[in-house]
Amino acid sequence: MNAEHVAPEVVKELGSGHAKLLQMAKAQDALPTAVVHPVDALSLQGAIASAEEGLIVPLLVGPSTRIREAAAEARLDIAHLEIVDCEHSDAAAAKSVALAREGRGGALMKGALHTDELMKAVLHPELGLRTAR
Repeated sequence: MNAEHVAPEVVKELGSGHAKLLQMAKAQDALPTAVVHPVDALSLQGAIASAEEGLIVPLLVGPSTRIREAAAEARLDIAHLEIVDCEHSDAAAAKSVALAREGRGGALMKGALHTDELMKAVLHPELGLRTAR
């Protein structure tokens, strides 16, 4: 995402270092990314905006009904995005880490869950990302 495609107020907030980092990321292939528990408009908007800029290929991981309801309420089109159905945020975090370990996701993007929930899955002694490879 380069500065000319980002709202001016965002560029000012990010600063030139962040804008340069975004330009460098945009020059790479879109990264398959597990979006963990995106059950609110803000999480979905971030994932969709990142996808539109060519930064990520989102894989929405969480309760499919809640994800679709949030998208409908925010009038966001997610029909083209894959959803991996999970019952709740802990399960979404664990599944997202598993997808990353399997090579289906090159990154994790935090949605509407507490950071400690996500990090618990990431740092799990047997199933977390620290034990991969």
